[in-house]
Amino acid sequence: MRTGHFLDTLPSLVALHERVASLRLSLVSRKLVRALKYGYNPSQLRLPKGQTGGGQWTEELVRIAQSGRAPSGSGPRRTGGGNRVTQPTPAEAAELAASRLMLDLALRRVRAVDPAWKPTPSLTETIRGEILSNAAQAREAEARFYDLQRNGIGPGRFAGESIPARSPSRSYTKREVEEINRIGRETGCHTCGSKDSGLASRNFFKDHQLPTRWRSPVGSQRLFPQCQNCNGRQGSAVRSKKEK
Repeated sequence: MRTGHFLDTLPSLVALHERVASLRLSLVSRKLVRALKYGYNPSQLRLPKGQTGGGQWTEELVRIAQSGRAPSGSGPRRTGGGNRVTQPTPAEAAELAASRLMLDLALRRVRAVDPAWKPTPSLTETIRGEILSNAAQAREAEARFYDLQRNGIGPGRFAGESIPARSPSRSYTKREVEEINRIGRETGCHTCGSKDSGLASRNFFKDHQLPTRWRSPVGSQRLFPQCQNCNGRQGSAVRSKKEK
């Protein structure tokens, strides 16, 4: 088989991101369903690290799990174009609550770096359809978040320490250069993890997060180490947004 033909058959990076997001959300959603059905247990589950609220239960989830009652909005609803009222089963109510929580978390996560982003809208006529729609939109949001992260929008997967940015300016003190290089040597580029800056000077780029031309005028920024390759990809992503 020719190399070019073989490469053409490989799934795209975006498709892989969507698949990973789907598996992560499916796993956590199942855990949430069990928690909501059988009661709150602090040793059972934490929300995924890296997400808004990661590593801890949200107040809403604790309230739902401890109450033993169906969550708000999971009661009877009109289906089939509004002609029929359906009462969710306890299992459906728990699964609906889990799907809504996961969608909310995924939306908050992506909108922290891309506030205007919206998932593809969909119409549903059944409770099962609403659950599946929530899951699909959550996967879409997670895939969008990973794509932004890969392109250097928002702190990356390998982000460790950072230092406050005094301003959007690219004028840095000797101390700031030394600190970013120290962090880069220890944890690497915050986007890809490489400990090679790609520059002859071995200095890492001092990356403002969120990028100055991406973020809104308000809000503080922090500096993270970034390599030459990721810095270039980030620049292309920012320019692409500005051109739309």
